[in-house]
Amino acid sequence: GCGMCEVFCPDFAIVIKKEVKA
Repeated sequence: GCGMCEVFCPDFAIVIKKEVKA
């Protein structure tokens, strides 16, 4: 997971999550 990244850069974290899940 990217807990801290979600806090500091939510938009960027969302992109990474989509890349990982894809």
